[in-house]
Order: sequence, then structure tokens, then C-alpha cells
Amino acid sequence: MRNTTWSAATWLLLVVLCGALFLDGLDLSMVGVALPSIGSDLHLDAGSLQWIVSGYILGYGSLLLLGGRASDLLGRRRCSSSPSPCSVPPPWSAPCSATTSR
Repeated sequence: MRNTTWSAATWLLLVVLCGALFLDGLDLSMVGVALPSIGSDLHLDAGSLQWIVSGYILGYGSLLLLGGRASDLLGRRRCSSSPSPCSVPPPWSAPCSATTSR
């Protein structure tokens, strides 16, 4: 008879994957919450707002595929230990944010 109990590493992996799925749903719901203010600020109708959601989901999915492929080619340890280009601000962001007035 096979051992049917899960190890601690398996439980940890399950918790991490469930957390990632939760954050994915939370991220998409935040876009939905922000849509009315985006529409009023940019004077967009409901049909145009759907393009914002579609573009966001398409960009998010393509970056997930790119990250998975990079992890396949470079190895997961190198990809997870190095900073992502999306998480590092570009060098021109500080002067641009300093010059904008609110």
C-alpha cells in the first residue's frame, strides 16, 4: 500500500500556489474596481473600458508566459533570485516623478 500522507514541502507548495491564485484574482478585481474612475477621467464608454480589461489581462498573461519560459531556459533558481525588469524602476523614473505636479 502506498503512503498517502503529504510531506511538509508538499503542503508548503500547495499554500504558495493557493496564495498566488488568490493574488491573481485580487489583482483582476482591483482593475474592475478602478474602471469607473478610469472611465470618468478619460471620458470612456463601457465598450472602451472593456478594451482596458482585455489589454490588462493579455499583458499579464503574456508576462506570465515569458517568465515561465525564462525559468525553463535559465533555471528557476536564477530567475527567482535575480530581480525582474518589471520590479526594478527604470533610471528615468525618478526625474520624471520629481517633475510632475499634482
